[in-house]
Amino acid sequence: MDYIKPNEVIQSIAIAAEKKANLPVLHILWLWNQIPVTVGNLISGIIFTAICLHVITKEKSNPI
Repeated sequence: MDYIKPNEVIQSIAIAAEKKANLPVLHILWLWNQIPVTVGNLISGIIFTAICLHVITKEKSNPI
């Protein structure tokens, strides 16, 4: 049994809205999908890379 994916529903709504507003078809999809995903990937990549580098390169304390 096939089911409708949420992505397909959002795309159909966005394409209908763009046609009514006389915008290019992929304009809203780019703004509301690609840009937040790219920003989120950059932020999480920077954070997780910084955490990994911190854990790997931190100096061990000498408990004498």
